[in-house]
Amino acid sequence: MISVKAKYIGLNVKEILDEEETGVIGKPVNIFKNTIYIKTSGNNLIVVTRKNVRAPININIMGREDFRLCVKPFKDTRLMDNSLEIGNLEIDLRNADIYRQSLLGDTGLHLKSALFKMRRQVGLALKTVSILMYNEDSAWLMAYKEIRKAAEEMFNLEEKFNPVEVKEILGNLVGLGPGFTPTGDDFIRGFLIIYNALSRKTGGDVVTFNEDFLLTRTNWASAKLIIHEQNLSTDEFTWGAVSSLLQGNPEGFFQWILNLPPIGYTSGLDKSMGVFTAIKLISSRLNVKIRDLDILNNLPG
Repeated sequence: MISVKAKYIGLNVKEILDEEETGVIGKPVNIFKNTIYIKTSGNNLIVVTRKNVRAPININIMGREDFRLCVKPFKDTRLMDNSLEIGNLEIDLRNADIYRQSLLGDTGLHLKSALFKMRRQVGLALKTVSILMYNEDSAWLMAYKEIRKAAEEMFNLEEKFNPVEVKEILGNLVGLGPGFTPTGDDFIRGFLIIYNALSRKTGGDVVTFNEDFLLTRTNWASAKLIIHEQNLSTDEFTWGAVSSLLQGNPEGFFQWILNLPPIGYTSGLDKSMGVFTAIKLISSRLNVKIRDLDILNNLPG
């Protein structure tokens, strides 16, 4: 048995574990070198990771172990009095700090001024991320073109804030492209966290998907991640960006959002594209024009 210590436990995970009795509580469904995705008996997602990024659904551990060598898929995950056992991995939960995602509170009063200040940077970011997303691999290229098409459709909607139309466009991207979390899913996650957070502060309707629909097009873990994001539960980098934006702090927004691109193979870039697409759409609601800078033209593919 390999023993490690938990450094942080997300509040969502703590609440799940507090409701469980000791014994088998679920199974690991996806295992990578640095991360384990656990499906609990209550259909909840718990992410065990050696990475430093915190989130309400994460257990961040200290250690250098390759999880693929000590954990097998679909073996029992057991909750003990002070630990969590996943295969040959034992996680000591004592003394871990609880990560609590900050509340949005009464923010948003300075959102329009922040969007106005950053209108050129957002346009430039959209173009830059679009170029960086370009990948000559045929599977990524197809997904990239569909995301560009979806963004263009949303920008050209006559009624840009009709959640039914926005949801229909996004729904076509679910499960699109390669990767454990497909390219389309990552774009949707970035879009929904920004769109729904800002919509709640500007009197707009949110966009949500139900799990049954998502599971017809993508894997269970990726579907769960989309659901968490649409309900404003996300990693600390994205949440820092959302909070900064609503507090009227564009500099803080960009400081946080620059942490996203290195995440995963292309996940960070794909999510960033969703973030900036949502910002452009919300900006038009507030009569702030984001400079296009030929965002969707003269790009590869």
